[in-house]
Amino acid sequence: MMQAKVLKGLEKLEAKGPELRYPDTGIIQDGLFELRVGRKDISRTFFAYAKGRKIYILRTFIKKTPKTPKAEIALATSRWEELKDGC
Repeated sequence: MMQAKVLKGLEKLEAKGPELRYPDTGIIQDGLFELRVGRKDISRTFFAYAKGRKIYILRTFIKKTPKTPKAEIALATSRWEELKDGC
């Protein structure tokens, strides 16, 4: 069930891109954003925008506490840095 919700959220992100705003998306830090899906079991997808209409999906996980784990942010940031170096 959660996978279907995440897929629907990703399709919405693909269609609207940077026009998609709160409460669907939020800024984590400079260049890193989150897609919020669900109310009870909350899924978070970290993503970043690249040149053109490219969107890089960096990490998706189920958030179990009110605060986003720093390790998840660090992993997404690391992946984004690797991708930027290759672009």
